[in-house]
Amino acid sequence: MEDLVDITDELFKSLEGLSENKVVQSPLFNLLEGTRAIEISNPNLDTGLIEVDVDDVSFDPSAPQHVDSVIGVMNRLLIGYMSWLNNSSLPLTILSCRYVQTLLQNYTSNGGTLSQRCSLVDSRLAPQIKDSQSLEYGLVHKVLKPFLMAMARFVGFTLSVAMEVLYEEEDITTRNMNLNYLQNEAIEVVLFELDTAKAWLSTQNLEKHDFDVLQTNLNMAGYLLKLETLLGLRLNAFVPNASQFNLPFLDQAVEVASSLNFQGEKVPSGSFSKFIQLDMDNRNIPSELYAIDASNAKQEYITTFKQIKEFVSSASQIANVAQFLNYMRYDITASSTKYNALVKGIVKLFIIRDDRSILGSSLHLDGYVGQAIESLVGVNTVILKPINAASLKVETALLVQKKIAQLKTDLESTIYYNLLIYGNNPCRQQQLRNKGLVIWDTLQINSETLESELFVLGIGDELTTGEASLAVSSFIFHTKLSEMLLLLINGIDLELYKDYELFLIYWYASYLSQLLLDLDSGRICNIIEGKINFITHTLPKRLKKLKGEKKQKLRDQHAHLVEHVLPKLEKTLRYHRNYTLVKLKAYCLMFEAVKSMLMIYHYIGATNFLESASKSLTSFENYFNLRLKPWSSIGVPQLPTFEQYKRSLNCPHVPNVDYANEAISATILKFNSSKKLFKELQKTLMEDAEVKSNFLESSAGYAQRSCEELIKTSIVYALNLTELKSKLHLGSKSAGYRMKINPGDHKFFPYINVESSSTK
Repeated sequence: MEDLVDITDELFKSLEGLSENKVVQSPLFNLLEGTRAIEISNPNLDTGLIEVDVDDVSFDPSAPQHVDSVIGVMNRLLIGYMSWLNNSSLPLTILSCRYVQTLLQNYTSNGGTLSQRCSLVDSRLAPQIKDSQSLEYGLVHKVLKPFLMAMARFVGFTLSVAMEVLYEEEDITTRNMNLNYLQNEAIEVVLFELDTAKAWLSTQNLEKHDFDVLQTNLNMAGYLLKLETLLGLRLNAFVPNASQFNLPFLDQAVEVASSLNFQGEKVPSGSFSKFIQLDMDNRNIPSELYAIDASNAKQEYITTFKQIKEFVSSASQIANVAQFLNYMRYDITASSTKYNALVKGIVKLFIIRDDRSILGSSLHLDGYVGQAIESLVGVNTVILKPINAASLKVETALLVQKKIAQLKTDLESTIYYNLLIYGNNPCRQQQLRNKGLVIWDTLQINSETLESELFVLGIGDELTTGEASLAVSSFIFHTKLSEMLLLLINGIDLELYKDYELFLIYWYASYLSQLLLDLDSGRICNIIEGKINFITHTLPKRLKKLKGEKKQKLRDQHAHLVEHVLPKLEKTLRYHRNYTLVKLKAYCLMFEAVKSMLMIYHYIGATNFLESASKSLTSFENYFNLRLKPWSSIGVPQLPTFEQYKRSLNCPHVPNVDYANEAISATILKFNSSKKLFKELQKTLMEDAEVKSNFLESSAGYAQRSCEELIKTSIVYALNLTELKSKLHLGSKSAGYRMKINPGDHKFFPYINVESSSTK
């Protein structure tokens, strides 16, 4: 201790001249540069200190290479592409190849034909005499170079997809080093170069194994390029009984991907290195090169083409908007987590194109919006059809048409926003849904105001009671409630909630699902019934009062409605009652049962849903307000208060076995009732032809599996409560309990149980 010197006073004196909350920096640097200055001389941060071998610097991409080396470079690049999609970046994968770097640098600086611009000659190296007639020279300049051009062009396509619909450093990390990846070149030109390379190969005397591997790699590059053509593909979607659409090149691509041979990789020394990180404008810290396992890369190519083929095939079979909605709800939601960045981007761009066509079909967004609304509230919605404003003043008619046009524009924008949610990763979907709630809420207010005003003018559908049906507003409210509920319960799957928040989540889910059920069983059914009543009762009464030409005109209109519109309305109503309402009732019961189960756990002291974590710095009321903040800005439905939440947990202060047993028995009945409804739903999906017509086979499969998971979950919950009841009945009420959570069969319902506190 005697050797130590106390510098405390000197230290604080030296700090007296510093201003508080101010970063110290040299006036010669701006803040960002000043921060970066700490990277200098740090080998982990300073790209100027990257160590490269002599071979890395002096590597000549234009030099002839043995066939094994050419195959090795091709293989390494094919593996590198999938490595890039696996949370890496271009400088650590594709751009670590000196061949690619040189080709792309020359492409932007050279003139002449495409082949001349894509030269492999590095002008910074001393020129070497090469035998341009040798096989090795031809393998580099007539085979490898076209392959490099194809891979570069495909990387360019991937970057274009990423720029449009993917999120940087979330779905994909680009770091493209400001290079041009041949994006302006037509893929047909690059495919021609590949065909020329394959033709030249067939004239050479190569071993069969080497020839096959080179041909396979060239074919693979060609099929990757052809993926871009999918975004211009036109399907017969939304056409009943349309023939299944097949793309032979996707089947062929799967075969070629299955025959990829990444064994025996031998690359020339210096052909792959950190050289580009040192040589070009690099604003990122030094990193090691990255490559996934060769077998994984091969499987990724197979899976990529299979997933794209499955998506295109399914999309081509979609016959109506109901099928499309269920396909998005089940297939895309389930598959999107399995897609790599490329497939995810292609799917998102395929669903809705730049011209706003849906799945590249003849149905565009404006037409889709009307069909989506009427898939819920039934066809023949007055406000969605051209308005007959003959009875209105000119000024009023123009104003009405302007307001309706604005509402349709707002609807298109909001539904377009909703379509873009699908295909994103689950966390991003949460963020987008959160933002979308306010948009739906505002749209509902505007729509209700407009529909009410129009009804006063005699424009709009009416209920059987003679009131305004508010069909469009009801669709908006239904969608908003659905999005609110999805935002809430998807957080369970993402494990966003603490254990002490679970009752709050299921309590609010029960509230929202009940509102949704009330809306659909009430107003939505009434709207459809009102449209049916208009055709079957209102119009016939009007016919009796008319004569002559007017009567004949109305009779023709009525005949058309009876023949073409009435069957559709009745079918929509049956689907609603036989499937949608049963599904909503089943979920309502499930949420209510889980809520009741958690109340029991709270009652017996296994947990406390009125207290947050130990040593919390704030009250549970603040937690309540913070957790429900995403829903607090919604006007309708109004957010429940904390007082209502507390009252929902009210129970006798002194634990009572009889009270607990009664509650357990009632909750078991709820789980059994929900199980019964899910079984009914499952049977309907398998046997009811009308319901099945609103699903693709794959979508129905997902829906049935979901029902199966929920049935199993109901059984497990009921068994757990039965076991708890027997323990309480045996007098173990004095024993302490604690809540335990395990992964469940269904993503929205983990297995929540209680165990004795003495259990370890």
